[in-house]
Amino acid sequence: MIPPLLGHTPFLVDVGANIGQWTASVKLFLPDAQVLAVEPDPRSFDRLKSNVSNLSGVECINCAAGSEPGYAPLYRQPLSTMSTLQPSSGDALDDVLEVLIQPLDDLLQEADNIDLLKIDVEGSELDVLRGCKRSLEHSALLLVEISLARGSTNGINFLAELKQLQPKARIIKFGRPLGHRSQPLCQDVLLALN
Repeated sequence: MIPPLLGHTPFLVDVGANIGQWTASVKLFLPDAQVLAVEPDPRSFDRLKSNVSNLSGVECINCAAGSEPGYAPLYRQPLSTMSTLQPSSGDALDDVLEVLIQPLDDLLQEADNIDLLKIDVEGSELDVLRGCKRSLEHSALLLVEISLARGSTNGINFLAELKQLQPKARIIKFGRPLGHRSQPLCQDVLLALN
C-alpha cells in the first residue's frame, strides 16, 4: 500500500489558478481540502470565482505572485493559460493590462502548514520563488511547471535556486514535457521540501 501524500483535509495553494481547472479537480478527490487560488487576470479571475463558487473551502485572490509588492504588465494571450508577465518573442503583445503583484509570503502570513504549493506562472517561476521563502519552509510539497522555452527563466536555474533555499528538497516525479519533442515548452516537477 502506498501512503497518501496529502492528509484528509490539506491546505493547498494554487498560484496561477487561471479559471480553476486544477482547484476544481483537486476538490473532486479531496472535498475537505482548503484551497487558496491566486490569479492575476481579472477576466480569468471572474471565471475562476464562478467555477469554484459551489465548492466550500476555496478562497480566491486577484493578483500575481512575485518577489516584491507592486504592479506589472500582464500580457494576455489568446489561450488564457499562456498569459504571462514574462513575454517571449512568440507571444502576443497587444492585450496588456497592469496587475497587482504580492509576494506569497505576504498572502500566506497566517499559514503554518501548507501541504502542497502549486506554481504555474508561465515564466515567472523565479520571481514567485523569491517572494515565498518563508512559505516554502512551511510547505511539504511543491508542484511547479518550469518553463523550458522562455528566454528569461530557465528551469534548471529555478531548481538550483530552490535547492539553495530548501537543501532537503528532492524531486519525486517529473511530468511529461509539453510542446514539440525538439522544443519543449514546459514540464511539471513534483518535489518534497522536507
